[in-house]
Amino acid sequence: INKLNRKTKRLYLTTLHDIIPLIFEDEYLAKHNPIRPWYFEKLDLAKNATKVITDSYASLSEIETHLNIKDMTVVPLGIDADDFSNADIISSEEIKQRFHIDKEFILYTGGVNPHKNIERLFSAYATLREIKSKYVIVIAGKIPDFIENLYYLLDKLNIRNNVIFTDYVSDAELQSLYTNCSLFVFPSYKEGFGMPPLEAMACGAVTIVADIPVMHEVIGELDGAFFDPLSVKDIAAKIRFGLEDLAFRARAVEHNAAHIKTMTWQHSAEKLLEVINLLSQHEQLQLQRSDDVTLIESIVDAIKNSEFKFSEKELIVLAKLLSINIKPSNQNVKVYIDISTMVHNDYKTGIQRVVRALSNELLMLLGNVEFVYSYPNKKEFWKANVINDSYSCTSTDEIVDFYPGDSLIYIDLHPALAISHRAINAELRDFGVKVYYVIYDLIPILRPESFVPALSQEFIGWATTTSYADGVLCISKAVADEYISWLHNNQPERDSPLKVGYFHLGADIQNSLPSRGLPDNYDDVMAKLKNHLNFIMVGTLEPRKGHKQMLACFEKLWARGYDVNLLIVGRRGWLSEDLFNYIEGHSELNKHLFWFDGVSDEYLDNLYQTSQCLIAASLAEGFGLPLIEAARHEIAIIARDIPVFKEVAGEYAFYFSNDDTDEQVKDFENWIKLWEDQTHPKSVGMPFLTWRQSAQQFLKCINDNEWYAYQ
Repeated sequence: INKLNRKTKRLYLTTLHDIIPLIFEDEYLAKHNPIRPWYFEKLDLAKNATKVITDSYASLSEIETHLNIKDMTVVPLGIDADDFSNADIISSEEIKQRFHIDKEFILYTGGVNPHKNIERLFSAYATLREIKSKYVIVIAGKIPDFIENLYYLLDKLNIRNNVIFTDYVSDAELQSLYTNCSLFVFPSYKEGFGMPPLEAMACGAVTIVADIPVMHEVIGELDGAFFDPLSVKDIAAKIRFGLEDLAFRARAVEHNAAHIKTMTWQHSAEKLLEVINLLSQHEQLQLQRSDDVTLIESIVDAIKNSEFKFSEKELIVLAKLLSINIKPSNQNVKVYIDISTMVHNDYKTGIQRVVRALSNELLMLLGNVEFVYSYPNKKEFWKANVINDSYSCTSTDEIVDFYPGDSLIYIDLHPALAISHRAINAELRDFGVKVYYVIYDLIPILRPESFVPALSQEFIGWATTTSYADGVLCISKAVADEYISWLHNNQPERDSPLKVGYFHLGADIQNSLPSRGLPDNYDDVMAKLKNHLNFIMVGTLEPRKGHKQMLACFEKLWARGYDVNLLIVGRRGWLSEDLFNYIEGHSELNKHLFWFDGVSDEYLDNLYQTSQCLIAASLAEGFGLPLIEAARHEIAIIARDIPVFKEVAGEYAFYFSNDDTDEQVKDFENWIKLWEDQTHPKSVGMPFLTWRQSAQQFLKCINDNEWYAYQ
């Protein structure tokens, strides 16, 4: 695109494949990079197009979020299976001879930029001793200028001779590499589409990819084909699985043959033609819009020229009446997700991690999602600014106009906001807007002794407010049962039954928009933890979490000579000042006791990987996300025997029920013996959801009306 002449009646359709350079701005668009002004000029042109086409729903979501382009559609890329017929394929022997491949091989093709995640692929492969003896890795594509950096890493991992860089390959050579590889691996954690996996599948290659939303669009749904791109351990496990599990390999080949028939250029062309035909109707639509604009302008002019001076409050009322009575002709039903807490105070707590992940997946699945925020003392909602996974507000943010059929989901926990919006919610429901709340737990009501009295009282008001919504979605069956019990005891007056549903949370940290960063002392800490039995506790330090009990238990274990570490990962909570002081003055601090006060998701992921067992000691929980995060890392679980932990972990955890420290010490000693014999309950195989599956469960309630109960 060079320029758009908006003064003509021409309609402009443009393609924006992705905005990866914008997402990784520091890497691709540094201030003095000559590409920077050119790139931003092209983005501005895309913003002014009549309609923007992009390759995937994942890319659409990112473009809409970062550039606020609303009029977009997806035309997926395709593949011509005839281009990958085996008629003139280079033989296995010849292709191996050309590139000096002396074993069976694992293939990757594509760039080697940081987001392509090649370094983790190398690190994962380096851990697989038997695999290394049978297979080499082939990197097909132009050798990068910074190849020496990769050679340094390969030398460090002692796999320099196991990795082959082909440099440029012809189409025929690439086809032969696809056809003859034992496994195609695509570890990239950010893509606009990703053609290589589709090409590999067209050649019959068993293919495994990063578990990111766009890859589900590209390769379809195939159990076992996805791995956590941020976990070296998971990548390694999936490489082994992809090479050795014969049932999966057979399923993959069958899936490939069926899936590539749905991803053709014919399909892409038909979709594009459909978009063009719809655009041809645009001029008539514009005439209708111009009539609405003329009407609004005449009303505004009348107000301006009136002798009567309107107050700001009266002008807001007039604006609302206009928005209600003149609905935009192109206005589709919207799902508004309230993220007020994230906008005002993004503390990156466990709940806010859930909010990030679930909101992102709902956006991917629905498309018609807007993030909004409000204030406890305001009736209005504003559209939130979402830039590079951060949320903010400005004085110029657009006020939300709700219309019948829209939905408003209070996905974050903000009791004061909920209470103040009770009347607003009633107005919205009367207007035909569906209102839903996510219920994380009722612990301040059920265990008031663990909280300041004001918070427990506020929670009662909040719970009462939620009972006047259209529905509530609890994060576990245990919470749903507690909420229903609370409803029975309090009997709020309603004119129609309240829908109560529940869903489970996801466990893939990389899809919760994880925070990054490691402290300066990271290597020193990891060295202290190496070759020890590490127990990890994850959660805010507050009375109900059981930190005091566990610390007392471990003090007795240390006194008995057990060389074990206790890792406490969590921010400072309430009513625990004495605990903070006790930990900070403890003689074992940074020896056998480690406190990580507010760490990035990247650091937390690494701490899970260096631990052997998670301790879930809470007296009460809404779900227990660390349990499934532990299972994802295949580390053992010791949990307090409470209903929600049994719901989440089932038979895959070791449970304790005693509050007596001496009895708890016995439980831990028993577990250590079981662990030494490798007969302890293992989390391997414990069922858990991805955030995509969590969002799908969530939507089954709202969209498919599959509610747990009506109260």
